[in-house]
Amino acid sequence: MAAVKSDADVKGLKPHLSSALDDSPVVLVVAGQSLLYGWHIKASHATLAAYVQVFDAAAIADVSLGTTVPKLSIGAGILGTAEGGPAKPIAFGLGICIACASTALGSTASTADVNLFYA
Repeated sequence: MAAVKSDADVKGLKPHLSSALDDSPVVLVVAGQSLLYGWHIKASHATLAAYVQVFDAAAIADVSLGTTVPKLSIGAGILGTAEGGPAKPIAFGLGICIACASTALGSTASTADVNLFYA
């Protein structure tokens, strides 16, 4: 197995936008090793909190909401926002898949507009 990308491997960040992301379907952002540098999330459900669940998965079929544990879950509240990123990028060995639910580990749908910055 090849080593996960390092900062030295990064030539430029790639943006990903999912407008009105929800729990169906799960979205494949990128397959293969990648680094997550940051995000901007705007919750768009009027009555439910939005948690963007970020999975280390190579394909949509590898994720079952409520069963597969996300590597990261980012909460944006009800009609709130969440933006930022880690001090060091988060490494994903298989790929990045995302979905939006009303709780950090749940499967009940919520919605959000999501921008991810990865390499």
